[in-house]
Amino acid sequence: MCFHNKVVIISGAAGGIGKATARLFANKGARLVLVDLNAERLEAIRDEFKLAAGRCLISVADVTDEKAVGNYTEKTLEAFGTVDVVFNNAGIVGEANKVQNFTAQSMQQVLQVNVMGVFYGMKYALRAMQPRGQGVIINTGSISGVRGMPETIAYCASKHAILGMTRCAAVENAGTGIRVCAVCPSPVSTSMMTGIEESMAGMGCESQEDVHRRLLGSIPMGRYARPDEVAKAVLFLASEDSSFISGSAIFVDGCFTA
Repeated sequence: MCFHNKVVIISGAAGGIGKATARLFANKGARLVLVDLNAERLEAIRDEFKLAAGRCLISVADVTDEKAVGNYTEKTLEAFGTVDVVFNNAGIVGEANKVQNFTAQSMQQVLQVNVMGVFYGMKYALRAMQPRGQGVIINTGSISGVRGMPETIAYCASKHAILGMTRCAAVENAGTGIRVCAVCPSPVSTSMMTGIEESMAGMGCESQEDVHRRLLGSIPMGRYARPDEVAKAVLFLASEDSSFISGSAIFVDGCFTA
């Protein structure tokens, strides 16, 4: 899987999965466009990976802002001349609450980031890729895209939507040379997952440690995924090794959905 000089846009690049994916693409020679709201973390990643200016573009952008997504895609084309891979990875969980107590504000916030953010990412990626007739778009889904999970109605709804959008875009572009896929992790060892555990603990009498043990018990392999394990699936989907895979969701879930 060689990505020498391939241009890769990663949203949510400052998070655990985003950073791990950026590291693997950088090691394979890719030119990176790192997108996130946290400029300090993006700069730290660029410095840690020792990426020269000609190999890395940082974009501090809100993926819920269509103009911002269009702008960083356009800046990518101006800087590198093409877009080969887009990893729409930015996402949030929202509050943990029963359906009847869930706030409309939290629902709207999660759908804006997870659904509209992915929609905008695909929209402008497709516009950038279509003139050349090639490219790969990968969206971050979840096991919550195929299963119902308690106290996470907004997150579950958003991840179900992502799989639907992925399949729709894949079918529409099946004859264009552009592939669209999703990667669907189970819980991953990241700060986001720690926050989810804490929110779930706040809903009842369990401690965060008890929630952690209970969630681990639901995964047949008995542990959370590592960020790099998800990142490796992303690289596979972006590579020529998966040239006949489009519209598919790859589950990195320790046998959770088996």
